[in-house]
Amino acid sequence: MQFRTIPPKTLNFFLTYQTEEESYFFIPEYNLYVFSKLYKNEYNLAFVLNKKIKVDKFCKDIEEKSSVLLKKKDIPWRGFETDFLLTLTPIDCEKNIVVPTLKVNINSGDTIFHWDQIAKIIFSDELFNYLEWIKEKYGINYEILDT
Repeated sequence: MQFRTIPPKTLNFFLTYQTEEESYFFIPEYNLYVFSKLYKNEYNLAFVLNKKIKVDKFCKDIEEKSSVLLKKKDIPWRGFETDFLLTLTPIDCEKNIVVPTLKVNINSGDTIFHWDQIAKIIFSDELFNYLEWIKEKYGINYEILDT
């Protein structure tokens, strides 16, 4: 898997011209990895924030336990409403390391929007409250590590 480094606010261009079934991007300014799967006229996008988090339990099952559906109004545009799935994805369960992941499905007509910027904003707005929710609901203690 090879990641193409792209500048912020250009993901829409790369999605519009995506021909491979799967494409991978990295946006250093946002510290964000993007996984794009193209199926007919729909994109499955996963935004992975390059911020390692150490958890004290449930590493192998954390994605299932930690998934929460967010409905955001006025995204990607005023009057729209978009569903996102926010979860933690295990990357090294021997060390109990996970990363925050935001998933969204969009149709090909919505590739014009700056989904990378939207993901960055959602992570900024929601990540702390989300981690606190997981801690309260499952008793999972966490530590955000320097990357």
